[in-house]
Amino acid sequence: MKKFVKLVLPIVLILAVVLSFGACSSGKEDTAETPENSMAEEMKNDVTDEIEEQSGEQLSASCDYILAQATDSKGNYIELVANDSETYDGSQTIGLIKNNKWVIEMTDDSPIIEDGVVVFFNNYKLYKRSGNTNISFITDNCIKFHEANKEFFWNYKTGKTCEIKMTGEDKIVGFTGYKEKTLLNEKYIIIMENAYSSINSTCKIFDTDTMQFAKVFDTRYFDGGSVQVFSERLFFARRDRTADSTAEVGGFYDVNGNLVIDFSKFENKYDINAYPKRFIDGKTSFRVENESGKKFEITIDKQGNVLSEKEV
Repeated sequence: MKKFVKLVLPIVLILAVVLSFGACSSGKEDTAETPENSMAEEMKNDVTDEIEEQSGEQLSASCDYILAQATDSKGNYIELVANDSETYDGSQTIGLIKNNKWVIEMTDDSPIIEDGVVVFFNNYKLYKRSGNTNISFITDNCIKFHEANKEFFWNYKTGKTCEIKMTGEDKIVGFTGYKEKTLLNEKYIIIMENAYSSINSTCKIFDTDTMQFAKVFDTRYFDGGSVQVFSERLFFARRDRTADSTAEVGGFYDVNGNLVIDFSKFENKYDINAYPKRFIDGKTSFRVENESGKKFEITIDKQGNVLSEKEV
């Protein structure tokens, strides 16, 4: 509380000076707008805005629902919010907030509103009971909605949308639907068809900016459970070689499915429970075991060079 008073007090003093300035000006018989009056009004508005910001009032607190929350790759806090209709024949509305400022003010003109209702709202309430949600941010600019056997994507920056049919054997890599997460600076996501089949799986690289598949390639013999999210234009996957012992071990692949960092030298040595998950600032870490059974954490760069190793 003391900190709040310390921050707001100077602002209140400034506001008092501004109001006094405005009062002096208004004492004249000529009440026509002058540059001084205009400047005083602008200063008053700026100070008022600053006080509201310092007071910690959250825009989302006045909304009926917070559908999804995330911290983007640049550290911005983003929230997708909704309000119920306030009239008999009105519509629900949707809005988007970034760092407590409106990016999209509450509106019923949205691709996720049909006949006055947020399309995915009923499922949202069902998922919420278990601590999850069928609505989540998956990239800095893209929101994913899950409903029955389909996924709906909305890039709120470009306004583009896409609906993709899914089966029980398909999965979107790395996104479990939890309500709050920190996002990667990536536009690509991976959709695995027949993800749990090692001989019939297909990897689809989906571009959330264009809302189109950038690449589709056969991932035969991929271990579907090992495929990780895109990070800095690469993703990790291990090959299931039970059907073909001559297949590559796996490693990091690019958007075209080409092996960029070969993990053959780590074959049968790295901890399958500590896969390299993703690159952050050009580095990624994972665990390996040497011949005597000691475990080490290895850090490599995007060329596959070992930067460091330490015993764990």
